Amino acid sequence: MPLKVYAIGLSQPARAVHWALLAEGTDHEIITTMPGSNKENGTKHPNYLAKFPFGTVPAIDHDGYCLSESHAILTYLGDTFNWKLYPKDIKLRGRINEILHWHHRNTRQISIALFAPVVRPDLGIKVETVKALTKELGAIFGQFESWLTTSKFLCGDEPTIADIAAYCEIGQCAPEYCNLFDFSSYPSIQRWLQVCKQIPGHAESHVMLAQMGPKIASKAKALLQSFDKVFLKYVLAWGVPWLRMVMHITRKAMFPESM
Repeated sequence: MPLKVYAIGLSQPARAVHWALLAEGTDHEIITTMPGSNKENGTKHPNYLAKFPFGTVPAIDHDGYCLSESHAILTYLGDTFNWKLYPKDIKLRGRINEILHWHHRNTRQISIALFAPVVRPDLGIKVETVKALTKELGAIFGQFESWLTTSKFLCGDEPTIADIAAYCEIGQCAPEYCNLFDFSSYPSIQRWLQVCKQIPGHAESHVMLAQMGPKIASKAKALLQSFDKVFLKYVLAWGVPWLRMVMHITRKAMFPESM
């Protein structure tokens, strides 16, 4: 029985798990799951919550063993299937794990500040939070620039799950996707974004983001210029029907016979 992966392509953590599985050639089945929905294919449905109490994506079911949280999933799969993306060398693993732990309160803030207010208004992110996180982005990107100035990837000359997890937060900001951030002052990040695209599975795992990116960019453009309360209300007004549209397009693409 293949590994079951509950995910959706617009979720950064879910995209990271999907990409890593593709890169390693690990057999799996993607079960499209809508964040925040209480319908049958949603993360708030009772059946889903019975298996995954956190009610989030990604999540996996590996022969009855259920696990949530993308970094827990990535390290578990890396150990289980002997992934090259999660090498056995203990010091290299220490470095990978260091970046994965740092990710939660740093790299992840990129999506919370720039992506989520447009696509996930149901999360109720406050304008004060958006403003505060936006001020921190320079330091976060600066840290990545420093790391990538001295090595091809975050942990050396070969990609790891640390790169895949970070790329899924940073790469979506590039012009070819949602165009959320100007990387002209970060040449090492720009180089790294391009080499990460060569990791197998990148294109397939980014199909939905590539399709939806231009529309997300058009809604986010003004958000990058101003985070005042008046505009936030405008974003939120667009957000609910926008989320519904994303869900409709996703269901139509994944389940055409049911539409």
